[in-house]
Amino acid sequence: MNQNRAVEHDSSATIQVLDLSHSYDVDGGTLHVLAQTNFAVNAGESVAIMGPSGAGKTTLLSLIGGLDSVQQGSVQVCGQELAQMSSDALAAYRRHTIGFVFQDYGLLPTLSATENVELALTLSGARRHERRKRAKELLALVGLENRSDHRPNALSGGESQRVSIARSLAN
Repeated sequence: MNQNRAVEHDSSATIQVLDLSHSYDVDGGTLHVLAQTNFAVNAGESVAIMGPSGAGKTTLLSLIGGLDSVQQGSVQVCGQELAQMSSDALAAYRRHTIGFVFQDYGLLPTLSATENVELALTLSGARRHERRKRAKELLALVGLENRSDHRPNALSGGESQRVSIARSLAN
């Protein structure tokens, strides 16, 4: 992924990526995935990150999501520099600020759709009654109110994806 258009620091941007570079050590050398990548996303904007397999899309999202550490450059979300956050602050950021929908959906097979959504709320310390109510609201929002007691193996791929979306919105 190589997005090198000039972007100046914009304190109003919700997401600001400046001169972001990232690489991985692999057998026989170093794999450079991102090279001085720059962009900004403002509140209310919808952005698609597109590119061929291996272009760095997942790496970029992992850096913005605080799942991976910035090696070079800057990632700021809502004015906070992720590289300067403690591990506790990053955990709180992931719990309260950002939601993830993983490619494999990341649903636990032994839990119902409701329980999978509740799991994100449990990690935030919400009480059981609040968790259940919020999970049911979110499943209704994605059109799964009638499938809330089903486990992932009884859901279609699209339904599993919507459970994952509901879970990402929980906090």
